[in-house]
Amino acid sequence: KQWYQRRVRGKLLSKKYSCLRHVPAYPQLINEKFDRCLDLYLCPRKMKMKLNMNPEDLLPKLPKPKDLKPFPSAKAVKFSDHEGHVYSIDSNKSGEFLVSGGEDKIVRIWEASTGRVLSRYTLPDTITSVKWDKAQNIIAAAAGNTVY
Repeated sequence: KQWYQRRVRGKLLSKKYSCLRHVPAYPQLINEKFDRCLDLYLCPRKMKMKLNMNPEDLLPKLPKPKDLKPFPSAKAVKFSDHEGHVYSIDSNKSGEFLVSGGEDKIVRIWEASTGRVLSRYTLPDTITSVKWDKAQNIIAAAAGNTVY
């Protein structure tokens, strides 16, 4: 107890200095850094166990295509009214209707479940893009340099 009180009284009480330049460095700093480096240098290292694994064992086993049936083997709905290439297609918010446009200069609105054309709109140039605005339910079509 006396040793503890002496140490507290003598060494650990704070002192007031007039400026930061007058504060002395910690006298044991270099010794403690050296001891720490020595501990790290001489510490026992742990052996890493290497796992011997076959790379093929890491890949999941994929099922054979014949086990994935039933998948469609015939067309359910065929959309065939365009003459030439179709350059763009889009659906409405619910997916109930489709809009398409292409080389034949006609914008078509389709019923998605049956493939029936509901309406056609002819434009003066090849249609490069069609877009169905999901928020306002508006169709935009780009033909040449103009958006309709």
